[in-house]
Amino acid sequence: MFQIDVPPLGERGMDIEKLASAFLGTFSKQNGINLQPLSDQDINRLNSYNWPGNIRELQNVVERAVITSIDGTLNLEQALPETSSPDNPVIAASIMDNENVISDKELKDLEKANILRALNKTDWKISGKEGAAVMLGIPTSTINSKIKSFDIKRPE
Repeated sequence: MFQIDVPPLGERGMDIEKLASAFLGTFSKQNGINLQPLSDQDINRLNSYNWPGNIRELQNVVERAVITSIDGTLNLEQALPETSSPDNPVIAASIMDNENVISDKELKDLEKANILRALNKTDWKISGKEGAAVMLGIPTSTINSKIKSFDIKRPE
């Protein structure tokens, strides 16, 4: 047996960028969301965080950033623990406590809330240049499917 010392993720700056890019590709494809590549600002934000949860925490942050993305760009403001402030206190507690993981239901609640915000901002216009689908960076068919699966109804 050999002991292998691996430095913490926070000390491996280039690994953060490569891993985050790979996670971005995976989660954007899984969610049917077209996103821009990581910007220099995104990379700087990710590198400035100390990553006590290492790679798994990075993976969770990127997944949350993809789900809550706005206008085809990652939403690291919402996803990074030190700067996040979601509407749901259970999600906020999970994000702030690096030992907890957000459940699938909590992620779906967050996604539903994000879709509702986009619909409200676009006055419930779904497609087209000023529509919620473009704002979220997802195809119109995907947002229609999500609206149906979340049973989202336009208020009267």
